[in-house]
Amino acid sequence: MMSHHTSTWLTFLVLTTSIAHADVLVVDAAGGGEFTSLELALSAASAGDVILVRAGSYGGPMEIDGKDLVLVADVPGTVSIL
Repeated sequence: MMSHHTSTWLTFLVLTTSIAHADVLVVDAAGGGEFTSLELALSAASAGDVILVRAGSYGGPMEIDGKDLVLVADVPGTVSIL
C-alpha cells in the first residue's frame, strides 16, 4: 500500500506535468487580451489550457466539448457570464 506522502507526491507530479504544457488564453471584453469573446477562447483552447477571463460581461452559447480546461476570473473585477 502507498504511504500518504507517496500518494501526495504522485498527485503533485501528475498535476504539474499536465499544467506544464498548458497555454494561457486571455479573454478581455475591452480588447486587452487575445480574445474578446469567451466562446472564441473556448473553441481555440486545447485540453489542459488555462483561460484567464478579465473583468467584463460575456454571453452567448458556450460549449466546452469535453476539454479539460481551467477557467479563472482575473481580480480585481467582476466577471459575468450571461
